[in-house]
Amino acid sequence: EWLPGPKQMGPNPLTGLEVGEEQVTAWLATLDMAEDLLEGRVLLPHFRITGKGINMKRFFDEPKTFDLVLSITGPAIAPYFESGRILTSDDFDQIQREFGGAGFLTFALWFN
Repeated sequence: EWLPGPKQMGPNPLTGLEVGEEQVTAWLATLDMAEDLLEGRVLLPHFRITGKGINMKRFFDEPKTFDLVLSITGPAIAPYFESGRILTSDDFDQIQREFGGAGFLTFALWFN
């Protein structure tokens, strides 16, 4: 991954985007959140199940036959549901806000 330095002034000639300290801090926070999610320290929410989240570490470490429809509806991922800290839309919204109008996805594609 390539992170432009926050002290590099002016927009990038290829993307037209500027990277400031806020974007670097938000990017590092995003990586921390992704690591916590993949390590099972925080759980991924499921829109049909409240109070429990999907442990993504177990999802990848203990794979079962994948069925998209049953995963969306819940039964196929039931073995991975746990209680704990579940990421919320506020977590995702805060990161999106930090990247401003261009949005998180634009910076993610650029940085990686």
